[in-house]
Amino acid sequence: MQDPKHTDAASRLVATLERTWTAIQHRHPDLPDVVIITGAGRVPGGLVLGHFAAHCWKVGDDDRHELFVGGEGLRRGARDVLATMLHEAGHGLAAARNLKDTSRQGRYHNAKYKALAEELGIEVTHHPIMGYSTTTLPDPTAERYGAELAALERALTLHRYVVGIIDEDNDSGPESVKVTPPPDDPDQPSKRRTPVYECGCEEPRRLRMSKRAFEAGPITCGMCGEAFEDREDPEEAALELAA
Repeated sequence: MQDPKHTDAASRLVATLERTWTAIQHRHPDLPDVVIITGAGRVPGGLVLGHFAAHCWKVGDDDRHELFVGGEGLRRGARDVLATMLHEAGHGLAAARNLKDTSRQGRYHNAKYKALAEELGIEVTHHPIMGYSTTTLPDPTAERYGAELAALERALTLHRYVVGIIDEDNDSGPESVKVTPPPDDPDQPSKRRTPVYECGCEEPRRLRMSKRAFEAGPITCGMCGEAFEDREDPEEAALELAA
């Protein structure tokens, strides 16, 4: 029989996430309204912990953006969940101000995103693939959101199971983590696939070749001037659904 204390755990969690977003909006009035959802964040090779997606919902007569908070990431605790929400709020401010804060299909966080993140009170450091994505929540910001953190702590009585082993040492930020699948994972392809590499163009050009051929030397796109990169990297694949 279900514990009566947890019968409404999911709805209480979402309500708490909504109140937390409202608190962020009070401090940043141009941050847009969102529909907050949670659920499975699993993608091949990793987990999506959060994303902001513009113009996904119609609520009454209003157009609304989406904020996704991955169910597996709830296990990290209130402080990390708040960091993810503030990170996604940076993308929300960019949408409201019509700023291009990312490139490479939303994966690379540029200097404009960094400025928005600092405005929101989070610290972002540069990641070689994701740009200014690696996020930490400084103590002064945590203190400013003390009431919201306390409410999140009370609401975080559930999380989705993680299938596989989380690579905590190679976390690129609050939007994704790498996961090593178990050997018998039925969702993993049984056949080896030739990797696909893409450039940094707005609509990336793609090349398929063996890993040995790719590692023989850099291959540069003649249009954007950037090197082709392995899009089959778990971290890259995870973030195709993030941000």
